[in-house]
Amino acid sequence: MKKTILFFCIIMLSFIGINAQTADSTAQSTIGNANFLGSWDIVMLGLPQGDVKCQLLLNDKDGKLAGTLKFADPQPAEVAIVNPIVKDTVLTFNATLQNYDIDYNLSQNKEGLLNGNMYNNMFVVTGKRSEAVDSVKAN
Repeated sequence: MKKTILFFCIIMLSFIGINAQTADSTAQSTIGNANFLGSWDIVMLGLPQGDVKCQLLLNDKDGKLAGTLKFADPQPAEVAIVNPIVKDTVLTFNATLQNYDIDYNLSQNKEGLLNGNMYNNMFVVTGKRSEAVDSVKAN
Protein backbone atom coordinates (compact mmCIF):
# COMPACT_ATOMS: atom_id res chain seq x y z
CA MET A 1 0.00 0.00 0.00
CA LYS A 2 2.83 2.42 0.87
CA LYS A 3 4.52 1.67 -2.44
CA THR A 4 1.29 2.45 -4.33
CA ILE A 5 0.87 5.79 -2.55
CA LEU A 6 4.52 6.65 -3.16
CA PHE A 7 4.15 5.73 -6.84
CA PHE A 8 1.10 8.00 -7.29
CA CYS A 9 2.84 10.85 -5.45
CA ILE A 10 5.80 10.62 -7.83
CA ILE A 11 3.49 10.62 -10.85
CA MET A 12 1.59 13.67 -9.54
CA LEU A 13 4.82 15.59 -8.91
CA SER A 14 6.00 14.73 -12.43
CA PHE A 15 2.86 16.18 -13.97
CA ILE A 16 3.13 19.32 -11.85
CA GLY A 17 6.74 19.79 -12.97
CA ILE A 18 5.90 19.31 -16.65
CA ASN A 19 3.04 21.82 -16.45
CA ALA A 20 5.27 24.39 -14.73
CA GLN A 21 7.93 24.05 -17.44
CA THR A 22 5.35 24.44 -20.21
CA ALA A 23 3.90 27.59 -18.64
CA ASP A 24 7.38 29.06 -18.17
CA SER A 25 8.42 28.43 -21.80
CA THR A 26 5.16 29.98 -23.06
CA ALA A 27 5.77 33.10 -20.96
CA GLN A 28 9.35 33.42 -22.23
CA SER A 29 8.16 33.04 -25.82
CA THR A 30 5.58 35.81 -25.40
CA ILE A 31 8.18 38.15 -23.87
CA GLY A 32 10.59 37.37 -26.72
CA ASN A 33 7.89 38.00 -29.32
CA ALA A 34 7.16 41.44 -27.84
CA ASN A 35 10.75 42.53 -28.57
CA PHE A 36 10.22 41.97 -32.29
CA LEU A 37 6.67 43.29 -32.76
CA GLY A 38 6.27 46.31 -35.00
CA SER A 39 7.73 47.58 -38.23
CA TRP A 40 11.37 47.14 -39.23
CA ASP A 41 13.33 48.61 -42.14
CA ILE A 42 15.67 45.83 -43.22
CA VAL A 43 18.39 45.55 -45.86
CA MET A 44 19.51 42.28 -47.41
CA LEU A 45 23.13 42.82 -48.40
CA GLY A 46 25.06 41.34 -51.30
CA LEU A 47 22.23 39.68 -53.22
CA PRO A 48 22.82 39.01 -56.94
CA GLN A 49 20.53 41.95 -57.81
CA GLY A 50 22.33 44.17 -55.26
CA ASP A 51 21.28 45.28 -51.80
CA VAL A 52 17.52 44.93 -51.34
CA LYS A 53 15.53 47.06 -48.91
CA CYS A 54 12.16 46.07 -47.53
CA GLN A 55 9.95 46.46 -44.52
CA LEU A 56 9.31 43.62 -42.08
CA LEU A 57 5.96 43.97 -40.32
CA LEU A 58 5.44 41.74 -37.28
CA ASN A 59 2.27 41.52 -35.21
CA ASP A 60 0.61 39.31 -32.64
CA LYS A 61 -2.25 37.35 -34.17
CA ASP A 62 -4.25 35.29 -31.65
CA GLY A 63 -1.22 34.92 -29.38
CA LYS A 64 1.11 33.87 -32.20
CA LEU A 65 3.66 35.83 -34.17
CA ALA A 66 2.67 36.70 -37.76
CA GLY A 67 3.89 39.13 -40.37
CA THR A 68 4.83 40.17 -43.88
CA LEU A 69 7.74 41.49 -45.91
CA LYS A 70 6.85 44.55 -48.01
CA PHE A 71 9.07 45.21 -51.02
CA ALA A 72 9.42 47.94 -53.59
CA ASP A 73 10.16 47.00 -57.22
CA PRO A 74 10.95 44.46 -58.63
CA GLN A 75 9.68 42.13 -55.88
CA PRO A 76 6.00 41.38 -55.25
CA ALA A 77 4.49 44.11 -53.11
CA GLU A 78 3.92 41.92 -50.05
CA VAL A 79 5.05 38.42 -49.03
CA ALA A 80 3.72 36.54 -46.01
CA ILE A 81 6.29 35.13 -43.62
CA VAL A 82 5.92 31.49 -42.59
CA ASN A 83 6.57 29.88 -39.19
CA PRO A 84 7.90 32.92 -37.32
CA ILE A 85 9.43 31.74 -34.04
CA VAL A 86 11.45 33.55 -31.37
CA LYS A 87 13.81 31.25 -29.51
CA ASP A 88 16.66 32.43 -27.31
CA THR A 89 16.29 36.03 -28.63
CA VAL A 90 16.59 34.89 -32.27
CA LEU A 91 13.70 35.39 -34.69
CA THR A 92 13.51 32.75 -37.40
CA PHE A 93 11.03 32.58 -40.27
CA ASN A 94 10.73 31.58 -43.92
CA ALA A 95 9.41 33.43 -46.94
CA THR A 96 8.97 32.42 -50.57
CA LEU A 97 10.71 34.89 -52.87
CA GLN A 98 11.07 34.35 -56.62
CA ASN A 99 10.05 30.70 -56.17
CA TYR A 100 12.76 30.07 -53.54
CA ASP A 101 12.06 29.16 -49.92
CA ILE A 102 14.29 31.58 -48.02
CA ASP A 103 15.11 31.14 -44.32
CA TYR A 104 15.85 34.17 -42.11
CA ASN A 105 17.62 34.24 -38.73
CA LEU A 106 17.57 37.65 -37.03
CA SER A 107 18.56 38.81 -33.56
CA GLN A 108 18.52 42.16 -31.79
CA ASN A 109 21.67 43.70 -30.38
CA LYS A 110 21.80 45.94 -27.30
CA GLU A 111 21.00 49.02 -29.39
CA GLY A 112 17.81 47.38 -30.68
CA LEU A 113 19.14 46.88 -34.21
CA LEU A 114 18.57 43.66 -36.14
CA ASN A 115 21.50 41.59 -37.32
CA GLY A 116 21.37 38.22 -38.98
CA ASN A 117 21.47 36.22 -42.15
CA MET A 118 19.30 34.63 -44.77
CA TYR A 119 19.36 31.79 -47.28
CA ASN A 120 21.47 29.29 -45.32
CA ASN A 121 23.82 31.98 -43.94
CA MET A 122 24.78 33.12 -47.46
CA PHE A 123 23.66 36.75 -47.13
CA VAL A 124 23.76 39.32 -44.32
CA VAL A 125 20.59 41.06 -43.14
CA THR A 126 20.55 44.25 -41.05
CA GLY A 127 17.67 46.34 -39.84
CA LYS A 128 16.30 48.98 -37.52
CA ARG A 129 12.85 49.88 -36.26
CA SER A 130 10.84 52.05 -38.63
CA GLU A 131 10.78 55.66 -37.51
CA ALA A 132 7.01 55.77 -38.06
CA VAL A 133 6.58 53.09 -35.39
CA ASP A 134 8.95 54.87 -32.99
CA SER A 135 6.99 58.13 -33.29
CA VAL A 136 3.74 56.27 -32.59
CA LYS A 137 5.27 54.76 -29.44
CA ALA A 138 6.34 58.21 -28.26
CA ASN A 139 2.73 59.50 -28.25
